[in-house]
Amino acid sequence: MINLRTILEVITFILIVAGAIFIKSDLLSMILFVLWIPYLGFKLYAKWQYKTGKADCLLYPTINDSYFKTTSISFGIFILVGNGIAYWQFNDLGPYIVIFFFIGILLFFNGIFSWPGGVLIITQNTLHFSGMNKPINCFDIKSISLHKERIILRTLTNEMHRVSNVILNDISATDIRNYLIKNGMEESCILVNLVD
Repeated sequence: MINLRTILEVITFILIVAGAIFIKSDLLSMILFVLWIPYLGFKLYAKWQYKTGKADCLLYPTINDSYFKTTSISFGIFILVGNGIAYWQFNDLGPYIVIFFFIGILLFFNGIFSWPGGVLIITQNTLHFSGMNKPINCFDIKSISLHKERIILRTLTNEMHRVSNVILNDISATDIRNYLIKNGMEESCILVNLVD
């Protein structure tokens, strides 16, 4: 199952490419393509921030991680090869060659250095899991159950919140558990059950 972020990124990419192709103004179409360079650069920078431990969140694996990695690498290679063929065929396409070169390189490296797609953030005693409808106050949580393919949160009022499409193993479950404890969660309310 593809998550909303992936769908929005693909739709945005298609709209930018279609807009740049069908808009008759070279300047406007160039601006649309150039917008991808800071976006992809920021994504790569955010991955570096997480790698160096400067991010204030925890990432955990999801079902869509391999799709994102494969798609980014494939699109990056496709754009770089297409860019090379276009340059070889037409000899000079001006700034488009440079723009597409950077887009292809950034897409490729975003795929190579891809990180898990699930995000867990605790800010001001509020817990945010990606894939969960609404954030939950940490003081309202009765239990958190970590399973192989889902995370279940129960509140003191017996409300159940489910985070699906995750792929947890011993390492990722331990990382989530440690992150929750480090951010003030009671150790006794975190249950790990990777068997089912």
